[in-house]
Amino acid sequence: MAHNHLVGAVPNFLTSFIALTQMYLNSNLLSGSIPAFIGNCVALEVLSLSDNWLTRVMPMSIGALTNLRRINLYNNQLHGSIPSTIGQLEQLSWLSLSYNALTADLDDLIPLGNLVGLLLSCNAISGSIPTTIGELFSLQTLDVSNNMLTGIIPSTISGLIHLTSLMLYQNKLESPVPQGLSALTALKLIDLHNNKSSEALPPAFTKMKRAEYMKLSRNNFTGSIPASISSLQSLTYLDLSSTFLAGTIPTAISKMQRLSRLYLHISTLSGTIPPTMGSMLNLQYLYVHPTATPCGAGRCEVVQYSGTAFCRACTNFCDTCTKVARAPPECKKKRRLCSRNSCPGRICIPFVRSCQGYKCI
Repeated sequence: MAHNHLVGAVPNFLTSFIALTQMYLNSNLLSGSIPAFIGNCVALEVLSLSDNWLTRVMPMSIGALTNLRRINLYNNQLHGSIPSTIGQLEQLSWLSLSYNALTADLDDLIPLGNLVGLLLSCNAISGSIPTTIGELFSLQTLDVSNNMLTGIIPSTISGLIHLTSLMLYQNKLESPVPQGLSALTALKLIDLHNNKSSEALPPAFTKMKRAEYMKLSRNNFTGSIPASISSLQSLTYLDLSSTFLAGTIPTAISKMQRLSRLYLHISTLSGTIPPTMGSMLNLQYLYVHPTATPCGAGRCEVVQYSGTAFCRACTNFCDTCTKVARAPPECKKKRRLCSRNSCPGRICIPFVRSCQGYKCI
């Protein structure tokens, strides 16, 4: 019954289906709370109520669903604390609670040893990342971005040897970045932007040989861009903008032949763009504009790189405008994605303050 226009509360009678193994009610217009009687569905393996308008707290009875393997409750209006009883779900491999207003004691989730995906972004989780995070040995995706986490990234994170995606952006995490990150040899995506790291660019970043996407912008990194960054031969996206990096763009960066997007704007880099970068035939965008344009104060100037010729381009997009507002109910079925034709070579973001869906930047 997913992807419909169902309204009202989650019916209590559904909880009498004790043989039910999968409940898919996602992408509807359901409201109210998750019924406490959900704990009666003891055979349930998949609970998917994401993309609705559910409110209130998650019931403690969810801990009775010991056969659960996947929980998808993202994009609702749930609040309160994630129930500690979730830690009893030893079979759980996927927990997605992003885009709510939940708080949590992350230590309660550490017993979930079979967890492959932990997605808690855009909530109200505070405190620090526990050192026990390294005990989630099976974890492949960790997303706790857009919360209020403080402290440092624990060195025990090096125990997550199967991790492919690490998203810790838009928190208040501080230096030092652990050198143990270099042990995450399976990592393909790392996003730490908009935190409070203030150190030279850690060598760990240049040792992530399989990384394809790396976003480290809006931190207080200092020093220069190391020439060793050219060892990231798999990288297609690199963002070092809005930092205190200085010096010149290293000539060795031209060895990154797979790179298609390079963001170096709003920093204190100097010198010239190395002519050898003309050999980077996959590079589509090079942003090196030195200063920010206040939101609403005009256009953000960028430099677009294409082949061996540089040209100037302008856009109405400013980084500080990208915080996404939740669409009102009447917009829910009007969202749409930019097509490739309508958004050639551009980024597609949710359009704020209206029902117009998405716009190209």
